[in-house]
Amino acid sequence: MREVVSGLAARLGRREGTTPDDRLRDLAVKLAIVSDVHGNLAALEAVRQDLRTQGADEVLLGGDLVLGGRNPVEVLDLLAAWGAPAVLGNTDVFVLTVAQGVAPPSASDIAMGTWAAGRPAAPAAP
Repeated sequence: MREVVSGLAARLGRREGTTPDDRLRDLAVKLAIVSDVHGNLAALEAVRQDLRTQGADEVLLGGDLVLGGRNPVEVLDLLAAWGAPAVLGNTDVFVLTVAQGVAPPSASDIAMGTWAAGRPAAPAAP
């Protein structure tokens, strides 16, 4: 997030011969917020392609990234490679508690969380 703010602040910097209106126009940025991926790799890949087409300048990840879909490890690998700033959603925190062995045994999603946390790492791309 700090990088996003720094980049926007740099765009506001004073330059010789510019007016405040010019600097505001320079500040215009296409910001995309992606959330609730829930381990759906196909959907995430489609969203990434659309963001490229739309010319998004910055992307922020809003959480709930892995639990619920068929490809939690692959989604994490793709998001890590993407490097966009992210926050943890409640399902992300839940998967971490399962992986650490501290999830409450009465949690309704314990089976899915255990499955997601126990998936092997995705093989490296050739």
